[in-house]
Amino acid sequence: MPGLSFLNKKSFHTGNFNNQEAVWVAEQKAVQEEKRLSEFNKQIRDERAIQELRQLQADNDPKIKMVDTTMDWMYSGAQTQKSELDEKKKEGMSATV
Repeated sequence: MPGLSFLNKKSFHTGNFNNQEAVWVAEQKAVQEEKRLSEFNKQIRDERAIQELRQLQADNDPKIKMVDTTMDWMYSGAQTQKSELDEKKKEGMSATV
């Protein structure tokens, strides 16, 4: 239809490159968010499995006490950041030597 060819130039048209780019960016963000959520769910499943194993171990062996891990999440981030900083310092020293 020759009378409707002006629609390709409209900002709302799906053939517009800017609209295609916006859709692609939104799809990429959705994929990254889904990946992040799946990794988070995997981490939660692993932590629950470890907790169950520790509970079974504590139930079966009277010598082993159940370890209180309620505050571990608070300190886990600081340890990884500290180790990353230490590694960067070591890399910087080895590069200068």
